[in-house]
Amino acid sequence: MTQVPCHVIATHLYCMGAHGPRGGIMESQEEEVAVVRKPRTDRVQAVLALSGIVGPVLFTIVVVILAALRTDYSHLHNTISWLYAVGAPNAAFGTAAAVVLGALLVAFAVGLHRGIGEGKGSRIGPALLALGGVGFVVLGFPADFEDPQSFTGLMHGIGGFIAFALIVAPFFLSRRLRRVDAWRDLSSYSLVTGVVAVPVFVVSLILIGVEDSSIHRRGAATLLRSPAPVGCHPGRSVAPAESFARPLTEHVMARVRENLPTDNDPA
Repeated sequence: MTQVPCHVIATHLYCMGAHGPRGGIMESQEEEVAVVRKPRTDRVQAVLALSGIVGPVLFTIVVVILAALRTDYSHLHNTISWLYAVGAPNAAFGTAAAVVLGALLVAFAVGLHRGIGEGKGSRIGPALLALGGVGFVVLGFPADFEDPQSFTGLMHGIGGFIAFALIVAPFFLSRRLRRVDAWRDLSSYSLVTGVVAVPVFVVSLILIGVEDSSIHRRGAATLLRSPAPVGCHPGRSVAPAESFARPLTEHVMARVRENLPTDNDPA
């Protein structure tokens, strides 16, 4: 969901680091010393920018290959967690891809913060991007659909909950990008990305089954020190929207029945 936007912004960051204001050739004699000091900084910035390019591409390639090797996997009805869940074939590759993507996203967030306005501005957007990267690292723990309350199952759920920060990050990045001339063109792009990501995420919850969604909801409940939401029953083929709405629906219907007139009520 956020991989294409990260790739586009990372490409711009790489170009800015290599050819932009911080990496250009300075002609004035007063800045000759700065030219000597900047190459190493620019190389570091280029590596950080490349992290945002390589990470999403590598992760996507691994997911596509793992999905192609399984006949029981559906991109519409299963989360990526299925591809490297406990007991899944070739699960180690999915685990490694999630951890590598998370680490590279954290590196990219650092480079993005340094590259936008030379590190000046709000840190919320890059911080949320880095937090999402941490979530992917924790997502390296494979999902356990047989025992969601196991350590690895709970850790996977917590990682998924933390990774949701990637959906919020584009909104804050958009505000910061808008304040810098060299990045202003990507401000609207980042905002549209966030607006599109929200309904796409909701639709994905509707399409997948409770076996997938309950893993992350249990992780969120554990992280917030609260009981798991009603409806998280492994093995039941119930849509997430239904499992969330059922308790509320039953409560409303009970109240309605209480207020319905009965045969013993006076006319």
